[in-house]
Amino acid sequence: MLIYRCSLFVLIYILNYLDRNNIAAARLRGLQEDLNLSNTEYSTCLSILYVGYILMQIPSNMIINKISRPSWYIAAAVSCFSWFSGSYSSVDASLGSYFYSFRSRQ
Repeated sequence: MLIYRCSLFVLIYILNYLDRNNIAAARLRGLQEDLNLSNTEYSTCLSILYVGYILMQIPSNMIINKISRPSWYIAAAVSCFSWFSGSYSSVDASLGSYFYSFRSRQ
């Protein structure tokens, strides 16, 4: 059972890593031009992304330690994360990019 749990955490960590690096890859593929973002707006979006990680990671870990069934919390967090990531395709302005960059991080 421990092997399955550890493999789930490894999978979540890999997906988290891919998401953090995805915005840089998207910039190379034309994200900045598609959304008409200046260099300052793109940098602001990237900064908000990492601030979201920093602000949400500590409380999320505290919640996991307090609740009796962390598996439910992790499943809900991953589901919300996937919904936000999927809805990122509808962004068409810099304000939307800022909002989606600050989405909840676990």
